Amino acid sequence: MNSLQGLALLCGICLVCFGRADGFQDIPDNLSKAINKLNDHFNVNDKALFGNPIFLKDLTNGDVKYEESEQKLLLHEILEVYDSILADMLNRTQDEDLKGSIEEVKHQLDKQRRSYFHHKEHALKKRLQDLWAMKTSDAVVQRKAVRELGWVIQRVVEVMTKKPIRQHRRRRRQISRAQLGRKSAF
Repeated sequence: MNSLQGLALLCGICLVCFGRADGFQDIPDNLSKAINKLNDHFNVNDKALFGNPIFLKDLTNGDVKYEESEQKLLLHEILEVYDSILADMLNRTQDEDLKGSIEEVKHQLDKQRRSYFHHKEHALKKRLQDLWAMKTSDAVVQRKAVRELGWVIQRVVEVMTKKPIRQHRRRRRQISRAQLGRKSAF
Protein backbone atom coordinates (compact mmCIF):
# COMPACT_ATOMS: atom_id res chain seq x y z
CA MET A 1 0.00 0.00 0.00
CA ASN A 2 1.46 3.35 -0.98
CA SER A 3 1.39 6.49 1.12
CA LEU A 4 -1.60 8.00 -0.69
CA GLN A 5 -3.69 4.91 -0.13
CA GLY A 6 -2.60 4.88 3.49
CA LEU A 7 -3.65 8.45 3.99
CA ALA A 8 -6.98 7.90 2.28
CA LEU A 9 -7.52 5.01 4.64
CA LEU A 10 -6.52 7.15 7.61
CA CYS A 11 -8.88 9.95 6.65
CA GLY A 12 -11.72 7.49 6.23
CA ILE A 13 -11.35 6.03 9.69
CA CYS A 14 -10.99 9.47 11.21
CA LEU A 15 -14.22 10.45 9.54
CA VAL A 16 -15.94 7.42 11.00
CA CYS A 17 -14.44 7.64 14.48
CA PHE A 18 -14.33 11.36 14.99
CA GLY A 19 -16.93 13.00 12.77
CA ARG A 20 -17.40 14.68 9.42
CA ALA A 21 -14.57 15.89 7.20
CA ASP A 22 -15.98 19.40 6.89
CA GLY A 23 -14.69 20.62 10.21
CA PHE A 24 -14.09 17.42 12.15
CA GLN A 25 -16.84 18.04 14.66
CA ASP A 26 -16.26 16.56 18.11
CA ILE A 27 -12.57 16.03 17.38
CA PRO A 28 -9.97 17.65 19.65
CA ASP A 29 -8.24 20.60 17.98
CA ASN A 30 -4.79 19.01 18.10
CA LEU A 31 -6.08 15.91 16.31
CA SER A 32 -7.95 17.98 13.76
CA LYS A 33 -4.79 19.97 13.02
CA ALA A 34 -2.73 16.76 12.71
CA ILE A 35 -5.24 15.29 10.26
CA ASN A 36 -5.25 18.51 8.24
CA LYS A 37 -1.42 18.41 8.05
CA LEU A 38 -1.59 14.83 6.80
CA ASN A 39 -4.26 15.79 4.26
CA ASP A 40 -2.10 18.63 2.97
CA HIS A 41 1.09 16.58 2.85
CA PHE A 42 -0.45 13.59 1.06
CA ASN A 43 -2.63 15.64 -1.33
CA VAL A 44 -5.85 13.79 -0.57
CA ASN A 45 -7.79 15.86 -3.12
CA ASP A 46 -6.20 13.90 -5.96
CA LYS A 47 -8.94 12.55 -8.27
CA ALA A 48 -7.38 9.08 -8.12
CA LEU A 49 -8.44 8.79 -4.46
CA PHE A 50 -12.14 9.39 -5.04
CA GLY A 51 -14.57 6.54 -5.54
CA ASN A 52 -14.37 2.96 -4.30
CA PRO A 53 -13.72 3.73 -0.62
CA ILE A 54 -11.64 1.35 1.44
CA PHE A 55 -13.52 1.32 4.76
CA LEU A 56 -16.39 3.73 4.46
CA LYS A 57 -18.35 1.39 2.22
CA ASP A 58 -18.67 -0.97 5.19
CA LEU A 59 -19.46 1.73 7.73
CA THR A 60 -22.04 3.79 5.88
CA ASN A 61 -25.45 2.77 4.62
CA GLY A 62 -24.26 0.06 2.28
CA ASP A 63 -25.84 -3.18 1.19
CA VAL A 64 -25.23 -4.92 4.52
CA LYS A 65 -26.68 -3.54 7.73
CA TYR A 66 -24.45 -4.55 10.63
CA GLU A 67 -25.73 -4.86 14.16
CA GLU A 68 -23.99 -2.80 16.85
CA SER A 69 -21.78 -5.66 18.03
CA GLU A 70 -20.74 -6.38 14.45
CA GLN A 71 -20.00 -2.69 13.87
CA LYS A 72 -17.80 -2.65 16.97
CA LEU A 73 -15.83 -5.66 15.76
CA LEU A 74 -15.46 -4.11 12.32
CA LEU A 75 -14.32 -0.78 13.77
CA HIS A 76 -11.85 -2.56 16.03
CA GLU A 77 -10.32 -4.34 13.05
CA ILE A 78 -10.23 -1.13 11.03
CA LEU A 79 -8.36 0.57 13.87
CA GLU A 80 -5.90 -2.34 13.89
CA VAL A 81 -5.26 -1.77 10.19
CA TYR A 82 -4.82 1.95 10.81
CA ASP A 83 -2.29 1.22 13.52
CA SER A 84 -0.27 -0.77 11.00
CA ILE A 85 -0.62 1.92 8.31
CA LEU A 86 0.42 4.72 10.65
CA ALA A 87 3.39 2.73 11.94
CA ASP A 88 4.54 2.17 8.36
CA MET A 89 4.05 5.84 7.48
CA LEU A 90 5.97 6.85 10.60
CA ASN A 91 8.91 4.63 9.65
CA ARG A 92 9.01 5.91 6.07
CA THR A 93 8.90 9.66 6.66
CA GLN A 94 11.90 11.86 7.38
CA ASP A 95 9.91 15.06 7.95
CA GLU A 96 9.81 15.73 11.71
CA ASP A 97 6.66 17.88 11.49
CA LEU A 98 4.88 15.11 9.60
CA LYS A 99 6.13 12.53 12.11
CA GLY A 100 4.59 14.61 14.90
CA SER A 101 1.24 14.67 13.11
CA ILE A 102 1.34 10.92 12.47
CA GLU A 103 2.26 10.25 16.10
CA GLU A 104 -0.62 12.45 17.31
CA VAL A 105 -3.15 10.64 15.12
CA LYS A 106 -1.73 7.25 16.09
CA HIS A 107 -1.87 8.17 19.78
CA GLN A 108 -5.50 9.32 19.52
CA LEU A 109 -6.56 6.19 17.62
CA ASP A 110 -4.80 3.97 20.17
CA LYS A 111 -6.53 5.87 22.96
CA GLN A 112 -9.92 5.40 21.28
CA ARG A 113 -9.27 1.73 20.71
CA ARG A 114 -8.21 1.10 24.31
CA SER A 115 -11.01 3.08 25.93
CA TYR A 116 -13.84 1.96 23.69
CA PHE A 117 -13.23 -1.66 22.88
CA HIS A 118 -12.02 -3.06 26.23
CA HIS A 119 -10.28 -6.04 24.59
CA LYS A 120 -13.55 -7.92 24.00
CA GLU A 121 -13.20 -7.61 20.26
CA HIS A 122 -9.64 -8.92 20.43
CA ALA A 123 -10.83 -12.00 22.31
CA LEU A 124 -13.65 -12.48 19.81
CA LYS A 125 -11.24 -12.15 16.89
CA LYS A 126 -8.94 -14.75 18.47
CA ARG A 127 -11.86 -17.11 19.00
CA LEU A 128 -13.03 -16.68 15.39
CA GLN A 129 -9.53 -17.47 14.13
CA ASP A 130 -9.52 -20.62 16.28
CA LEU A 131 -12.88 -21.65 14.83
CA TRP A 132 -11.72 -21.06 11.26
CA ALA A 133 -8.60 -23.15 11.92
CA MET A 134 -10.53 -26.07 13.42
CA LYS A 135 -9.82 -29.41 11.76
CA THR A 136 -13.36 -30.37 10.79
CA SER A 137 -12.26 -33.72 9.35
CA ASP A 138 -10.78 -34.85 12.69
CA ALA A 139 -12.87 -37.65 14.26
CA VAL A 140 -12.53 -36.28 17.83
CA VAL A 141 -13.61 -32.81 16.70
CA GLN A 142 -16.58 -34.32 14.91
CA ARG A 143 -17.64 -36.34 17.96
CA LYS A 144 -17.30 -33.34 20.27
CA ALA A 145 -19.31 -31.26 17.80
CA VAL A 146 -22.11 -33.81 17.80
CA ARG A 147 -22.03 -33.92 21.60
CA GLU A 148 -22.46 -30.11 21.78
CA LEU A 149 -24.92 -29.81 18.90
CA GLY A 150 -28.08 -29.64 21.02
CA TRP A 151 -26.71 -26.81 23.14
CA VAL A 152 -25.51 -24.89 20.10
CA ILE A 153 -28.85 -25.18 18.32
CA GLN A 154 -30.65 -24.16 21.50
CA ARG A 155 -28.46 -21.06 21.75
CA VAL A 156 -29.14 -20.19 18.11
CA VAL A 157 -32.87 -20.46 18.71
CA GLU A 158 -32.60 -18.31 21.85
CA VAL A 159 -30.59 -15.63 20.10
CA MET A 160 -33.01 -15.61 17.19
CA THR A 161 -36.10 -15.46 19.41
CA LYS A 162 -34.45 -13.59 22.30
CA LYS A 163 -35.89 -15.84 25.02
CA PRO A 164 -35.19 -14.92 28.63
CA ILE A 165 -32.07 -16.42 30.22
CA ARG A 166 -34.07 -18.46 32.76
CA GLN A 167 -35.67 -20.49 29.98
CA HIS A 168 -32.22 -21.06 28.48
CA ARG A 169 -30.85 -22.42 31.75
CA ARG A 170 -33.89 -24.62 32.33
CA ARG A 171 -33.67 -26.01 28.79
CA ARG A 172 -29.93 -26.59 29.15
CA ARG A 173 -30.54 -28.60 32.36
CA GLN A 174 -33.21 -30.63 30.57
CA ILE A 175 -30.83 -31.42 27.71
CA SER A 176 -28.08 -32.40 30.16
CA ARG A 177 -30.43 -34.71 32.06
CA ALA A 178 -31.65 -36.26 28.82
CA GLN A 179 -28.11 -36.89 27.63
CA LEU A 180 -27.10 -38.37 30.98
CA GLY A 181 -30.15 -40.64 30.88
CA ARG A 182 -29.17 -41.91 27.43
CA LYS A 183 -25.58 -42.59 28.56
CA SER A 184 -26.70 -44.58 31.61
CA ALA A 185 -28.96 -46.71 29.41
CA PHE A 186 -25.93 -48.04 27.53
